[in-house]
This record gives sequence, C-alpha cells and structure tokens, in this order.
Amino acid sequence: MHSKLAFGYYFMSFLLFHIKKTWPLNQKLSRSKPTSIQKRLLAMMESSETTFSTSAKNDNNLKIQAKIIPIDRMAECGERLRQGELVAFPTETVYGLGAHALDSNAIPKVFKAKERPFSDPLIVHVLDAKDAFELWEDTTNPALLCLTENFWPGPLTIVAKAKSHIPDIIMANTGFVACRCPSHSIARDLLRHAQVPIVGPSANKFGHVSPTSAEHVFDDLRHENVWIVESSNNTCCDIGVESTVAKVTDDGNVVLLRQ
Repeated sequence: MHSKLAFGYYFMSFLLFHIKKTWPLNQKLSRSKPTSIQKRLLAMMESSETTFSTSAKNDNNLKIQAKIIPIDRMAECGERLRQGELVAFPTETVYGLGAHALDSNAIPKVFKAKERPFSDPLIVHVLDAKDAFELWEDTTNPALLCLTENFWPGPLTIVAKAKSHIPDIIMANTGFVACRCPSHSIARDLLRHAQVPIVGPSANKFGHVSPTSAEHVFDDLRHENVWIVESSNNTCCDIGVESTVAKVTDDGNVVLLRQ
C-alpha cells in the first residue's frame, strides 16, 4: 500500500510540473446501443446453466472448473490465451483475469466470468510501449511518449484514442483504449509466451474485493473455466490495489481518472 501511495504522489507531481491537466470529474461513459459482441454475450448469459451471483445460487450444484497452474507451465498458458481461453495472472497491483485482447470470441468470456457490466471497459496489458502504440491511434503524441517513457513498466494505465481495429466491447464503446505495461516478472513472462495483448481486469466477481493471491482468485472464480498462475506470496501483488489511470485527451491534455 505504501508503494502505491508513493507512486501516486510521484505521478501527481509529474503531472503538475510536466503536463497540462484538466479535471472533468463527472464524465460518463457513452450509452450507445450494444454491439454484436455484446448481444452475443447477453445470449450466452441467458442460455447459461450457471446461475449468476446476483441471484441465489447453490455452489454445491456447480462444477469446479478453475485450476491453479505452476509457473513452469507458462508456455501452455500463453497457448491457452492464443486459443481464446482465460488465464488469471499476478501483477504488481492485483491478479488479472486475462484473455486475448483482440479475439472477439474470447473477450465475452471475461465479462461472463466476472459478471461485469458492459459499461466498464477493460485494461489491455502489453509487454512494452511499442505494443501499446499498435493499439493507440496517435503514435507521436508527446504526452503518450512522455508517460510511457517515465512510468512504464509500472502501475500506470494510460487511456488514449484507439485504432479502428480495437474491439468496441473492451472500450465500452468510448473509442478510447486503456493500456498498461506491468512490471511483474510473471505477467511479463506470460505476455512473452502469449505473443498477444491481454485484457486483464481484476480476477474476481464484479464488486468483490480484488484478489492478491492465486487462492483468492480460486475462491471467487472456482466455477469458471480459468487457469490461475501460481505465485509465491513474496513475489505477488506488492501494491495490492488497482493501477493509477490517466487519460490523454484528443487535444493532448492529461486527465487523472483514478489514483
């Protein structure tokens, strides 16, 4: 927690001295009509035999599907992600629920497993800034270059205008995609093996406490088809809360969305 606070103070100071900032505190996500992917996800939810936690459910009648996977099977985890399945992994902040960020069949599985509303966009994890600029529209924006050079890898998520091929469902139809370059060694190893960008919201049911261990993830997602990468307690989730989020607007201003 102390490292998170220190990062927040450092990041705030950086914004004050190096980047012009604005503060639209009451921005709301767009409420456009659901996309074809969202319609398909709704159909999945309606046809699923699994009862969602918003209703009363009997865990004794549900099959345990989640598996805790040792870190020496990282190549298999990377292949699983490329095949469109879910892999939960540790970062320096909290455990993320990973899926192939550009696979329109894989992304709905994240929303279904978390019971997450479409109005909440997903953060995309990348191995380096070069991979993020493959997703952002403006590859020469000084603010983006400044933030990635000074704070990546690390617990900073940067939101910027997306390229046209990014699935709308991960952006909540906003046209802006959130990217983060984690510093955790296991997260980075998984990205190397997967060779694709990975969405990674916290690996828990929506509204529950964010997990900081493989056991926490298993307790919350035991009935979901997810592999959970194991990590020792002394190398996992040192910060323990979600990343700082900054948005780079069309006019180049930087807005702090979450500290």
